[in-house]
Amino acid sequence: MKHLKQLSLATLLASVLALAAGAQAASESGYINIDGQPLGLELTPRNIEAYGVKVATQNQFFSIQLKDFPNSVGRAALIDGKWQGLLHHNGQLHLIDDVAASAEDVQQSRFVAQTLNQDMNLGQCGFTPRAPNQSLSNITPRSLTTNALQIDYDSYCTDTVDGVCLVGQLTLVFDSQFESDFGASYQAQAVAIAEYVDLIYKSEFSIVFNKLRMAFGAGDQFGGENNIDAVLDDMTDQRIDGATSSFDPNVFSILHFISGRNYNENGPAIGIAYGPEYASYPTPVEPLLCSGYAIGTSQVFGSGSNRTALTSLIVAHEIGHNFGFLHDGDDPEVSSCSATDFIMGAELNPGATNFSSCSNEAVGPNLSGIRNIERCFDFPINVSLLKDSGNPATADPGTIINTSYTINAAARSDRTLNVRLRGDITTSAATILSASVDASACTISNGGTRYTCNLANASTHNLDLQLQVALSDLNLLHQISSTATDDFDVDSDDNQVQETIAVVGSVDPTAPGTGTPDLLTSNGSGGGAFSWWWSLNLILLFALRRRLA
Repeated sequence: MKHLKQLSLATLLASVLALAAGAQAASESGYINIDGQPLGLELTPRNIEAYGVKVATQNQFFSIQLKDFPNSVGRAALIDGKWQGLLHHNGQLHLIDDVAASAEDVQQSRFVAQTLNQDMNLGQCGFTPRAPNQSLSNITPRSLTTNALQIDYDSYCTDTVDGVCLVGQLTLVFDSQFESDFGASYQAQAVAIAEYVDLIYKSEFSIVFNKLRMAFGAGDQFGGENNIDAVLDDMTDQRIDGATSSFDPNVFSILHFISGRNYNENGPAIGIAYGPEYASYPTPVEPLLCSGYAIGTSQVFGSGSNRTALTSLIVAHEIGHNFGFLHDGDDPEVSSCSATDFIMGAELNPGATNFSSCSNEAVGPNLSGIRNIERCFDFPINVSLLKDSGNPATADPGTIINTSYTINAAARSDRTLNVRLRGDITTSAATILSASVDASACTISNGGTRYTCNLANASTHNLDLQLQVALSDLNLLHQISSTATDDFDVDSDDNQVQETIAVVGSVDPTAPGTGTPDLLTSNGSGGGAFSWWWSLNLILLFALRRRLA
């Protein structure tokens, strides 16, 4: 397996103004120059709503990929006006760092990817290769399926959805010192760390993480101060006693505390985690994952915009112990692997950005040995909704229009995917006259302003709507999701469509059944005195009165 190649210079050129203004637009193009070779780069905005974290709109996140290298993958973020990120290419991980120094660089939107220094030691890991003699048996797990699932990782992970075969459940906890270290953008920086950990595990093992909770400030309740062993002990005690229940929704998930504390004040360790015991490596006596003891902590490390990337390497290392990975070149079972070239080296090295063959040897037995893998893992899906390019952008008031959409749903071949599609008219007095998927009618509710469609064993389908336009612009919000709690959408960017149909022109008074009503004449006659025009305006008036009430 390859590790990081020394880079002399890498330059990322992209249109910052365009990206900042259109974070939810289509992909933007730029290029990255690695060792003097310019390579085309695509930056696609990422939807981070699944994190449950609200970050300032100027802080943006992107997936990145080299245009001519489909196996390359990365994450980038623009936080507080500065770029950061990681790019995985040809088995190497490149750190994108914003170090533009001159006014000319800033004006030309020039950014550089800093070389990861292989000689810089981050610190040591205080790995604890056994769980304490306590029990989580008194804790009730979340609702499980009737038949407990046990997998064979090697064969199971040949079937993927967008390159993902399993989704680990991860609860991330932060303390007030973390917030102080990063200032107003601390939530965005926390998301960046999680994004980079995802990238590392997806690239190596086809595994990403479902962040069950991003618990800010909750880490303050963990005792131990700067003593890393004492912190881990207290985390374990609190989880067993139920003291973490307010921010720890599944005690069988991975629980990791990212702290601003200075652990190496009391020793060399800057991260620590539990791992399983081995009688005959690489098969553990009992896997640690899904046991409740997949617990660890890491401290923030580095300075400037590279802190998140360097911290993510520490977090990835400690979570690796939960997966059963030992210290390369240090523990006897993995002495054949280099102690300095890989993420699981005992001396945490920012130049070591991949897992070794020794770690890869252990991942299968540790995952295959879990008897109830659904306790702490979800399963990948990808559902999307695409608006038809022929949908009208404008409509005359009072007219009836038709719109169409394409539904795509993908899951593992051994899983049945059931989805729910819902659409709402968010403004206007327009109504939904009909909604159908593949000619099967959907349910219309909320006075004709909502449709709901349930699809069993979903794959590719067509959605058709018929709408009655009113007098104001029609705004629609369509959303699609799985109905199963253990499904995890690995690409949530295309789960919803916001659509606006502008109402233009005015009512044609000469058209049959239209026009403003004539006032009653002295003989009591009137022309179209209660036409659809009055109906629409009465609807609008009724809605206005309800809002005022």
